[in-house]
Amino acid sequence: KFLSVLLLITIVVVSCKKKDFPDEQYIEFAKHIEESIAAGNADLLNAAFDYNSFEKIVFDGLKLTEDQKIDADKYIREYIRPGSIKVDAVTYGADFHFTKFYRDSLGNARIIFRLYNNGGISIEDWEMKVIDKEIKIVDAFAVASGIKWSEDCRQQICNHLNIINEEVMNLNRLIQVNIAIGNEDFAAADSILFYTLPQTKDLMYANVLNLN
Repeated sequence: KFLSVLLLITIVVVSCKKKDFPDEQYIEFAKHIEESIAAGNADLLNAAFDYNSFEKIVFDGLKLTEDQKIDADKYIREYIRPGSIKVDAVTYGADFHFTKFYRDSLGNARIIFRLYNNGGISIEDWEMKVIDKEIKIVDAFAVASGIKWSEDCRQQICNHLNIINEEVMNLNRLIQVNIAIGNEDFAAADSILFYTLPQTKDLMYANVLNLN
């Protein structure tokens, strides 16, 4: 009986932890984001982006000096402004909509937005957490390209700080592949990918490019 009660308590605690907020609250949050962007207001989305959590992901594995961290922090907070980016796109005719809420296999809340822009479709899968009793966005996965905001940002930070390592060089090569595909230079894309893919096979970005 004791073990059964203990198991039940554990299940309840885990469930409560995963169901941090009711699903309906996340859906309302997503709808408010959509409405604010449509109205040309970037503040809600910018404020909902948790820079501290995002920076931990970006800096993971990077050996930065204190001065470099300060520079990188300034760069991220100046240029990574998701609300402003979305409002700019909508201002010039893009169509931005919330399409789905779900929880992943670990119970984390996720919302999916899609953006029609200049004839192209961008689908982003946003990862959220409750921080200080507020819903916050900590990262996002760009489905079409197969790269996360944090991965793209880490590449920008490394280029900004002139950090050269194998990860940076491989991601630069993958970006070259993406550009070559966009220019329909498939021979060049295949050539670069043939060399790079064995070293980046665990990256979703590389696998998406390989499928393209």
